[in-house]
Amino acid sequence: MVRCADLGSKGSGFLASPNGHVATNNHVVAEITLQQGGLTAAYSTAITVVIGGVSYQATLVVDPSDVRPVVYDYAILQVASAPVASYLQLADPAGPGRGEAVVCLGFPLDFDALIATTGVVSAVVQRPSHVNALHQMRTIVSDALLQFGSSGGPMLQASSGKVVGINT
Repeated sequence: MVRCADLGSKGSGFLASPNGHVATNNHVVAEITLQQGGLTAAYSTAITVVIGGVSYQATLVVDPSDVRPVVYDYAILQVASAPVASYLQLADPAGPGRGEAVVCLGFPLDFDALIATTGVVSAVVQRPSHVNALHQMRTIVSDALLQFGSSGGPMLQASSGKVVGINT
């Protein structure tokens, strides 16, 4: 679980490396506003990641002036003091395909327990980013149930247990 006390936001995330890197959505750790025709990201300065019921301070790894995290809605955090026993591995970038089963993990609504929902991939499409139409995003469409708070959690390929995407 990822919490930003100063923004009053909560979302999901997952350990993505043995070095304590956590992947989540950019909108979980930043407030995006439109100012003078441009997007501005105000990043949280009080990011906490909960791992195994224990809270750890986290820092933003990506450059706050880089537009890519905003456009593609991702953030990479670093949890320096967390014991990293295991992390999720990335699947082959070509998968999954239509008809494949996926599992989405997250901390929806006000739940403090990890919730898993399953679904089937109905499409994999290239589409313009919702923030900047000049950038194309690969989007996996499935019927897995996602609620507010699930953002940032991993979408896993059911057959391999590896990460194929970030829930949004």
